[in-house]
Amino acid sequence: MFARCIVCRLIMVVLCWISLAGWAKAEDPPSAVGPLMTLLKSGRLPKERVGTVLEMICTRGNEHDLSYVFQQLTSAEGYQGEMRLKAMRGLVEAAESRKVRPAGDLSKLGNLLTGDADKDTRLTALKLAGLWKPTGLDGALKKLALGEQQDKELFTNSLDALVSIEGVKSQSVVEQLLAAGRPQWQRYLAVAALARFNLDAAAKQAAAVLKDGTAADDPAPLLDAFFIRKGGSEKLAAAVADQTLSEDVLKMCLRYMYATGRNAPELSAALSKVPDPPPPTPDDIKRLSAEVAASGDAGRGEAIFRRADLSCLRCHAIHKAGGDVGPDLESLGITSPIEYVVTSILLPSQAIKEQYLTAIVATTDGEIFHGIVVEKSDEQMILKDANGKRIRIAAADIDDKAEGKSLMPDGLTKFLTHQELLDLARFISELGKPGPYAIPATTHLQRFRVLKNVPPDVASEVPNVEIVREKILAAGDDQWSPTYAQVSGVLPLKELSPLTVQNVLYLQGAVDVNEEGELTVQLDDAAGVSLWVDAEPFEGQRQTTVSLAPGVHTLTFRVDLAQRKATTLSVELLKPDNSTAQFTAVGGR
Repeated sequence: MFARCIVCRLIMVVLCWISLAGWAKAEDPPSAVGPLMTLLKSGRLPKERVGTVLEMICTRGNEHDLSYVFQQLTSAEGYQGEMRLKAMRGLVEAAESRKVRPAGDLSKLGNLLTGDADKDTRLTALKLAGLWKPTGLDGALKKLALGEQQDKELFTNSLDALVSIEGVKSQSVVEQLLAAGRPQWQRYLAVAALARFNLDAAAKQAAAVLKDGTAADDPAPLLDAFFIRKGGSEKLAAAVADQTLSEDVLKMCLRYMYATGRNAPELSAALSKVPDPPPPTPDDIKRLSAEVAASGDAGRGEAIFRRADLSCLRCHAIHKAGGDVGPDLESLGITSPIEYVVTSILLPSQAIKEQYLTAIVATTDGEIFHGIVVEKSDEQMILKDANGKRIRIAAADIDDKAEGKSLMPDGLTKFLTHQELLDLARFISELGKPGPYAIPATTHLQRFRVLKNVPPDVASEVPNVEIVREKILAAGDDQWSPTYAQVSGVLPLKELSPLTVQNVLYLQGAVDVNEEGELTVQLDDAAGVSLWVDAEPFEGQRQTTVSLAPGVHTLTFRVDLAQRKATTLSVELLKPDNSTAQFTAVGGR
């Protein structure tokens, strides 16, 4: 009798444990990660291995396996902190890549949307809500969208999840967000949300909302909503054609279209209400120069100079990093007054220097080339175009030639607001002067290139030397994009975030050694950074000293943004005491 009681108690304990742990029922389909699930549920898995096992389960597990993970991350006794966030991100990956979601009731996801959860947890929960579309969350999502909080990420993701789940039923909330009293950025996002289920109404609302826009409001989310829908740009064009929008808003819309390569001729025509300004008079130049000195902001101006849509770095270099079809600007502020800078921006062909004069060459085949004359002889002429490409033309093929204008086109500032023009001119006029834009006393890497498509296996972990050689060092030039540090030598990593995979970037710079000797590579912060000098690995070191032979050497950086608090990277090249090395940082495009 006593033995029977012991057995019964053991059976009851096991049954209760299985129930609490959420073990699969007999009718559940076989799992591809069954052994891993058994190990995870046993509680015997070392804490440091749980994250790896969770990742594998979310990658290959079925809906019942994911249900157990979901129970653990929504339970007060389950996963917390980073482990909970890792589990949630694994569930996001499962939904996006395999269209698999946990079985059962998912309404407990709402517990992770409250103000008690940290921001990353709430953002990931909102992402899951939009992917899973569970019932019972509309109240929490409406509260987040209509609340007083001004966090753009939380607002954007809550509105996105609400529309994903409720569809046209969310129109009443969207209409509240379109009200004139709402922040303009919220109204732009509300138009984008409306476009997902009522394109005609969204186009009408877009015209009205854009009419209230200013230069401080980014219209990109609104425009994207129409670009990605069939007939969207045409409907938006028809709606804005009858509205009087401010010149600043028109400029910002057109600039975004050109920067993203959108082919929307109807919308471009409707927005092109910005008249070409008349050429500035000498009095205009003096007035603008005074405004630049009084209210131009060099910090904002540097950000404008670096913008992809203006392509300043395509032609101009600073500290030899950038294009070379225009002058290096590193000391322009010392040698040139503000009036010259303003004239160069507004009338580039009037202020062009002799070495940057261009030629227009017509060939006997009917082709026309425009570029700087790099070389000219009886046999040939070599031009360099605005992209830095060298064009070789045989003298016998030249039908006609004439002096051209600057490769910097007139009207480049057409899509700059007045304040942006002042800020840009102020930045250029400060280059080389004592202060934050002075010529640096030490050598920094100014020119980098960033790997455009990071292979998953080198994103998930630091690769060994063989894999670095195979997948990083052997990557062709077409797999890299140029990027440049700021004048101070600081590279803003946020600018590169669209290229990240699992928050990992691969960057390269180069150093040209003229005389053999030791060289020190110094980072501003070593957190999350692995370095290879050519193929030799160095990890976790703020300073790395190596002896280098003459020639060009590649510096490759793996930057894990999740491990790095700093949002920038600065790489300084130093010559140790008693070193015989002579070197320069490689610049150019």
